[in-house]
Amino acid sequence: MKLTNAKYDLMIDMRENKVDMLVLENAAIMSEIVEDLYKQTLGGEGSFILSVEGKELKFEKHFALIINPFAVNFNDKKIINKLFSELAFVGNEFVVEKTQINSKMIQLLENIIDNVQYDNLSYNLDFDWNNLFKLYDVKINNEFDALLEKMIEYIKVLSELCSVKVVCMVNIKSFLQDDEIERLYEMAFYYKIQLLLIESSEKKSILGENIYIIDNDGCLIIK
Repeated sequence: MKLTNAKYDLMIDMRENKVDMLVLENAAIMSEIVEDLYKQTLGGEGSFILSVEGKELKFEKHFALIINPFAVNFNDKKIINKLFSELAFVGNEFVVEKTQINSKMIQLLENIIDNVQYDNLSYNLDFDWNNLFKLYDVKINNEFDALLEKMIEYIKVLSELCSVKVVCMVNIKSFLQDDEIERLYEMAFYYKIQLLLIESSEKKSILGENIYIIDNDGCLIIK
């Protein structure tokens, strides 16, 4: 998998069990690049291309950007839709239970309607898992004891539910200790996620990192 940006002559060759770190020393360049990535994750235009074997991938589908790790939302529309689809697929195996629930709900509705003075009430006889999940507010717990735990679970959700291939984190090394960063890498490798770290300054190098630096003059340095 490759992530390229022609403006800065940047070509990041993403490889399994490797982490790519992009150090942006110039604040204006960092602002420009992060804004570009943000727009592209929303389906907008930008200067980056994500590809596999020469085939361009849809950025908004396969690339996730984390600017504020404390504000990640496990229950945004995209994730919840994927979660409900998976739950409904499993739920469809419980045919007998589904029929029993639907019959009881219809009976309850009929009893309620019989006790009001309206003759033109109607309701849907079809059983829909998604409506049940919404009724009982099924969601992913967003409370964690530590930031590392939260990031690992978020990576798992993005990988297994949303088919995300690349997770980009901005200045994550400012919030996690070296041993926590190593654990984060380990779990990203386990879930087959390519990690891209964007840092405003070069931090202590950790085994398994490929380092790309765009200096204050906009020149690319590869370590």
